[in-house]
Amino acid sequence: MTKLEIEILPQAFGLYRLPPATPFPEAVRERPFVWIARTESELSVVCEEGLLDEAVLERSEVGWRALRVAGPLDFALVGILAELGALLAATEIPIIALSSYDTDTILVKEAALPRATSVLEAGGHRIFGG
Repeated sequence: MTKLEIEILPQAFGLYRLPPATPFPEAVRERPFVWIARTESELSVVCEEGLLDEAVLERSEVGWRALRVAGPLDFALVGILAELGALLAATEIPIIALSSYDTDTILVKEAALPRATSVLEAGGHRIFGG
C-alpha cells in the first residue's frame, strides 16, 4: 500500500440530512470544504458545524473531524479508502468516507481523533495539520 500524507483539517464538521428537494444551501456556497450528495430520498451535506439553519434539517450528526489524503491522487491507485478504513475498523473507529475528483477524506468523531491518528501513523502514514 502507498504510504500517504494525511492532513487533519482544523474545524469540526457536521453531517446534515435535508429534504431531497432542498436547494443548494447558500450558507455553504463559499466555504472551503463542503461535500453534498443528493438522492431521491435526501440531500446530505457535510460542512463546518453550525452553518445550516436547524429549522430545515431533518437530521444532523455533529462532532466529526476530517482527515484528508494529500492529493491529487492518481486514478490508478487502488484501495486507498479500503486500507484506511480497514486500519480504523480494526480498532473499532467508525468513519464516514468521502471522495472527490482529487482526493479522499475520512471523517471520524472528535473523541476518536487521537486514536485514529495513532492507528494511521502506526500503519505507516504521515499525519499533519490539525
